[in-house]
Amino acid sequence: MIYILAPYSLKLNTTSRNRILSFYRAFKKRGLSVAIISPPLHVNIDEWYSQKGEDNLGLDVVYMPDAKTGLLRFLASKCNRRFKAYFFVLKSLLNPILTSKRFNKSGKKDVALEKLALSPQDVIISSHPSPFSLNIANRLVNDYGCKLIVDYRDPWTYGYNSVDVPQFASVVKKKMERKFENSLLEKASAVTVISEKLRAYFPEAIRQKTYVVKNGSNAFHIDPDKIQDGCDMLRFVYLGRIYNQQLQNDSFFKVIRQFIFDNNVNSQEFEMLFVGANNKKLIEVIRKNGLEAYVKVLPTVKIESAIEIGYTASAFLHLRYGDANAIYTSKHADYLALQKPILLPVSDGGALASSTKNSGGFVCDSISDFRPVLQELWGKYKGGKSFKIARSKAFLFAISREAEAEKVVQIVGGLARQDSAVRQAGVFTSLPVFV
Repeated sequence: MIYILAPYSLKLNTTSRNRILSFYRAFKKRGLSVAIISPPLHVNIDEWYSQKGEDNLGLDVVYMPDAKTGLLRFLASKCNRRFKAYFFVLKSLLNPILTSKRFNKSGKKDVALEKLALSPQDVIISSHPSPFSLNIANRLVNDYGCKLIVDYRDPWTYGYNSVDVPQFASVVKKKMERKFENSLLEKASAVTVISEKLRAYFPEAIRQKTYVVKNGSNAFHIDPDKIQDGCDMLRFVYLGRIYNQQLQNDSFFKVIRQFIFDNNVNSQEFEMLFVGANNKKLIEVIRKNGLEAYVKVLPTVKIESAIEIGYTASAFLHLRYGDANAIYTSKHADYLALQKPILLPVSDGGALASSTKNSGGFVCDSISDFRPVLQELWGKYKGGKSFKIARSKAFLFAISREAEAEKVVQIVGGLARQDSAVRQAGVFTSLPVFV
């Protein structure tokens, strides 16, 4: 039996939710027994998780009882992002004390988990980041000897710092939680990460059992026939969260304002949509540059609704993450699957730039280089030309979550073969190698 520990409640609409559901569907497609263990839904949740997900009918899910939010999370939800960082530091300081028993001993068993009747033949896939997922995974390995796969969608203490967490908070986190991470990684039979760059951060012993499973596109929800060939207006779309670091320099918005003035563009001809990018600083930047009539900030929506908006885009937008250049954003695969140009107005000189260039997108070394790109796209719109970049079915499948999830199926198959070899002949077979 395979159990996938969701990092957040499946009742919430999160990016990690789409990743684990793709794993679930891949196992089901192969006829394997699989279930998802969904953590508690807290009463008070952060604003960017406030949109409910689908009802998950037809899924095999073990729901942990919903619970009231802990004091630190509740207080953090009432503060702005700057003060949330201080609560993050406090949480990092308390975690080693509050969870040491869970990481080093079996701890108190949960009734819902005991009913699963786990055995050493079962496989647990724990998705990071989530204290719940990691603590439960550790407990199940200690108590029942289950095989463990630790899946990283974001770094923990090995890797780049979180974009929305200050440097000092990241330093505290690494110092206080590194031993927890090492403990879990040592117990893991395999580790999965979203990029080769993230894999390289691990010690050599861990890298040998680490595999790259990228954040693919949500092709499961995309109908290529619905992608609009022509556009009723020049429309740039940004999907997902936006961070303050991406808005430190508002020169991009100034160029947009100048472009509108120079070409006498009205709001029926051009717009930018930021979908699920609720951010007060973004609102301030829009107002500061007088772009309220042209730039709309939409709330977090279900993946199906976000894709529907994506069908109407002329081009998709990336904004560099400040000085960070190792971040592989999951939205890029969706941009590719929606088959329109991708814009990076100012290069990050790293992951965003390389992935956008390889996709035939527009990568500008400076904001001044973006001006002629805007004019080119404007001319394309005024000339009634198509913005669609036709991509083959084989390519679209290769960049999908479904294709990446097949790698996880192969890893689990490798663990099963190892287990069978040990029982039958006392030798190990190799795990799969991905190119």
